[in-house]
Amino acid sequence: EYLVPPALNPKPEEAQETVKKEVRSSPLIFVVEFLRSLATLDEALLEKSKVIVSRNINLSKACFRCLLLDPTPLFEEVVRDARSVILAGGTMQPIEEFKDHLFDRCLRKCSPEEYDRVQIFSCGHVVPPTQLFACILTKGPTGREFQFTFANRQDMNMLNELGAVLKNMSVMVPGGIVVFLASYDMENRVFTHLEKSGALKLIETKKKVFREPKDASNVEKILTEFDRRVRLTTGAMLFCVMGGKMSEGINFSDDLGRCVIVVGLPYPNKQSVELQEKMKYLDHSDLPGSLKGSQLYHNLCMKAVNQSIGRAIRHRDDYAQILLLDSRIRVLQFFEGCVLVKTSWKLRSSASSKTFDVLCIEVTETLNNSDPNFTNSEDSIPKVSKGLGFLAWLD
Repeated sequence: EYLVPPALNPKPEEAQETVKKEVRSSPLIFVVEFLRSLATLDEALLEKSKVIVSRNINLSKACFRCLLLDPTPLFEEVVRDARSVILAGGTMQPIEEFKDHLFDRCLRKCSPEEYDRVQIFSCGHVVPPTQLFACILTKGPTGREFQFTFANRQDMNMLNELGAVLKNMSVMVPGGIVVFLASYDMENRVFTHLEKSGALKLIETKKKVFREPKDASNVEKILTEFDRRVRLTTGAMLFCVMGGKMSEGINFSDDLGRCVIVVGLPYPNKQSVELQEKMKYLDHSDLPGSLKGSQLYHNLCMKAVNQSIGRAIRHRDDYAQILLLDSRIRVLQFFEGCVLVKTSWKLRSSASSKTFDVLCIEVTETLNNSDPNFTNSEDSIPKVSKGLGFLAWLD
């Protein structure tokens, strides 16, 4: 009787009111609705779905959900009936999974003779290459390799190198600098280290440092203060997380984002049951040339990077520097199905691995060519002392 809607329960009016409240608050109602949805699910979709059960001692966090592993059945009707289909977007690279799931598979099934008709068009950007400097920095100023993996999360030498890069960029780059980190844990570790090592204090002699707030309701407040500091002082630096509250939908145009620094790679959690099931499904796919689980894993990471660096350069007169700090990017740019550097306008042919001293010179040259108000004084260029293994600038 607990599953019978109150309106159909033949009880006195007062009793009905009590039962009505109990039914609305009973978790059994959600179970029934979930089972009903599965029972009415199309057979083609059911074959490509998995029911995920998440157990937790805290029952309010325990849940079960239906995960669709392949959206092809939902898209088949569109591909079959439409004369032509256009899929457009701003940050779609790497695009292989769209092509594989939404077009190739449907065409092989609906119109096998036309599956090779899919055309990919990626136009250039209105911003000329001279207004965009992109660089993969694989090593710090003293030669320490940048590899921000989970295993290296407490490497003090690498964090010191990162601090040196941030300190020098705060001197060289006018306006706002946005630093994107791979996770909230990394952001906290980096900020704590900068604070303890004294690097944060040095950075704030040039730019006030802000952090992405934990509470989404405070995002606007932080952005307002960040904007004020950029406009009225020598600039500001903002720490964000890729895939976080500020990595999408917020524009750091003009002076708000003269430099975007990406630290590490935001790989998804491999312990995620949803990701494991998706990768397993792709690995067992029998279609030739189909996306594999490892490619999906890398693509999810690169798309998060693309979303982050896309926060800068918002109009034709804008300009910015984009720095990618991790040696793994140098390898991944040639990974099949994960061609961030080769296909994204944001990095184009200008993205290459450079040493820190060459980076400093080229950043200064780019700013000098892009900003007529930029002062290229000798004192603004950081000096690298290789023998002693530290960085310093002259004020």
